[in-house]
Amino acid sequence: MTKSAVPLAIVVAAILVLAGTGNLLSASPVAVALQVTAVALNVWARRAFEGGTFRVTAAAAGASLIRRGPYR
Repeated sequence: MTKSAVPLAIVVAAILVLAGTGNLLSASPVAVALQVTAVALNVWARRAFEGGTFRVTAAAAGASLIRRGPYR
């Protein structure tokens, strides 16, 4: 597995455990709205990266800055 695939696998496993135990979404409408907002922000942020360019480590000198999405 690549470096970025391990955290993704952990998150997916955690979501499956929460869904299996019936604790995925809160009973509070405010908490559910915050969860949905967090997922939307995550998707928006990940889509701001060009395909295959997301990396956890620091960018090399001279790399371009992301100027769109939530990073602008």
